[in-house]
Amino acid sequence: MVEQDQSEPVRTRDIYEPYEMVCEKEGQGPVPNRAVREYLSELETLGIVSSTEVNRGLDGGVYKEHSLDQPVSAVKAGLSEFVDTTE
Repeated sequence: MVEQDQSEPVRTRDIYEPYEMVCEKEGQGPVPNRAVREYLSELETLGIVSSTEVNRGLDGGVYKEHSLDQPVSAVKAGLSEFVDTTE
């Protein structure tokens, strides 16, 4: 899973692989990367995550970094209604 250190933002692509692992564990197929980006935007609107667009120029591209605005325990508690959050 993505590290639980809330001080370091993570890129969208770093979120997608752990998401795929959760889907596999739950016996579900993952949605496309674009749908994950849209969902992250919804979570930002709800105040669950903060997202920052980073522009590294031609060589580095443009991407978003996300950080959790809520305690990990609160997010896990909310997710536990839908998936097994024990590791």
